Amino acid sequence: MRRIVLPIIMGLLVMSSALPGCGSSDSTLTTLSAAEGDVSAMRTGTDNWTGAEVGMFLEVGDIVRTGQGSSAEITFFDGSTAELEAGTQIEIVSLDISGDAGSITIILEQTIGSIIFRVTKIVDLVSRYEVETPAGVVAVRSSAVKIYVTEDGTTRAINLGGDIWAVGAGFELQILEGQQCIIRPGQQPELVYLDQIGLGLWSLSVTGEGIEAAVTEEGVVVNIASDAVDVFAAAAQTTYDWDGDFDIRMDYELITWPQGSGVRLGLAVEISDNHSRMVQVQRVGFGGASDFPSYPREVYLVVSEQGVHETTITTTEDL
Repeated sequence: MRRIVLPIIMGLLVMSSALPGCGSSDSTLTTLSAAEGDVSAMRTGTDNWTGAEVGMFLEVGDIVRTGQGSSAEITFFDGSTAELEAGTQIEIVSLDISGDAGSITIILEQTIGSIIFRVTKIVDLVSRYEVETPAGVVAVRSSAVKIYVTEDGTTRAINLGGDIWAVGAGFELQILEGQQCIIRPGQQPELVYLDQIGLGLWSLSVTGEGIEAAVTEEGVVVNIASDAVDVFAAAAQTTYDWDGDFDIRMDYELITWPQGSGVRLGLAVEISDNHSRMVQVQRVGFGGASDFPSYPREVYLVVSEQGVHETTITTTEDL
């Protein structure tokens, strides 16, 4: 399956280290088994971030984060793993084996970013594999789940196969294989589908002065001040897992649009694990000569990793 992003920023996360015997018993030994790029850790009881390396031992209270373009994998004492993507931060809340049956408890707290949590085998009904987020809890009772957490705490969980549950606002919801669930802070979890893209599924970013943007039930609304200059942008981003061919459509309406405004409206799609693989379709009002030296000034154009495709520049007056 190829993960497709609209537009998207994804990431992997890393876990930190303790020397053998420093806080972790041999029976709960957990390590950072893979790492690439900018991975750092804050050891329990400290407030300093240090570089994290493969082979580090992790213990309860350790916090790990990854920078952009970075990734890591944590292997827990029972063989379960957490694959951590860029821009992610998690804390190890619990690592425990107890009881005659050897019941296992592994609990992580994910504050932002994206992880894949894979559970090898559930020992008994008492064992707990959970990821706590600002919006609720995702419980893994077998197999694997992918969990996204945005800056406002909104959590989305995708059942990659197995027995997965979401808990929020005192309500528990089962997520069947292939289904996606969203948990908004203070609300009960609910299943979502591709035709339900809306509030809570989009993260919005604004750059520069003189621009206002919001995600509404009708879509993304952007207001640009008439005196806005230099570089400014508003971007709404969401992530979905798709298998096979797909089509994406964006409807828009330009309320006021001076000719040659220099503003671009676009739809971009990227492969989440390879951001250089991308394609954009833009509605452009070219500004001065430094923006585009010739005519036409109002166009559609297609951009990919190879650059602007001259053969796909199409004149338009469509609003």
